[in-house]
Amino acid sequence: MPPSVKNFLVTRGVDFVLQLVAAIAIYVIGRWVIWGIRGLLRRALDHRHLDPTLAKYIDQTLGVVLTILLIIGALGVMGVQTTSLAGLLAAAGVAVGVSLSGLLANIAAGMFMVALRPFKKGDTVQVAGVQGEVEYIGLFGTSLVTADGAKVVIGNARALGDNIHNFTGGSHRRVDARVQLPWAYDPAPFHDAVRARLVADPRVLTTPPPMIEVIEHNATGPVSVIRPSSAAADYFEVLLLTHRIIGEEIRNAAIPAPSPAAAPAPLVR
Repeated sequence: MPPSVKNFLVTRGVDFVLQLVAAIAIYVIGRWVIWGIRGLLRRALDHRHLDPTLAKYIDQTLGVVLTILLIIGALGVMGVQTTSLAGLLAAAGVAVGVSLSGLLANIAAGMFMVALRPFKKGDTVQVAGVQGEVEYIGLFGTSLVTADGAKVVIGNARALGDNIHNFTGGSHRRVDARVQLPWAYDPAPFHDAVRARLVADPRVLTTPPPMIEVIEHNATGPVSVIRPSSAAADYFEVLLLTHRIIGEEIRNAAIPAPSPAAAPAPLVR
């Protein structure tokens, strides 16, 4: 055994063991106290019906801060100069921040999204060219579940820096369907039949009412637009309903297929 180690054990061995035991006891008890504090916080946030994503951020942030303070306190009991440790941690933080700037940008963007709340869990959004339902907003990325069941994770910095299209954020969503009709057919009876069937469905909103009109004419004939509105949760059902009604009413009215050859001759002046 080296003389320096032997001298340390003889002069300070007992004190070191006592300090080590005290530091371990403080850490264990502190972890239990932190667990209790976080449990109380989670119950308080649940009682206030706070947004789950925001509650998760608050809980995780409090856990990290309290754990760092606990570690510094335990090291202080062992005789470590915590002021020097704080400076070392600050220097290490700067070095890590420079090397992990991209990850830190994602963390900062995630905090801004939680604070600004452009969308929340369960919303249907389009972010960075991806459309899906928000599963969660994490520390580094936002998870979307697309219509085909795929899970896509987008970096928070990219999600916040791109245009965010929140389909669930408004009071309603509007279906936009177009129908090409022939010149020889009067669109009014077709419009009335489609409108009557749409307004009879409880999923179609009466305010705003469905808009069914001729929007333009081309060489083939008039183009009708059918635009019913629904609650965001019923959008896809109303979308399918609208196209089904359009197809059935075209068959019921025996509307012939449009043909450019049937277009009227232009007026010559």
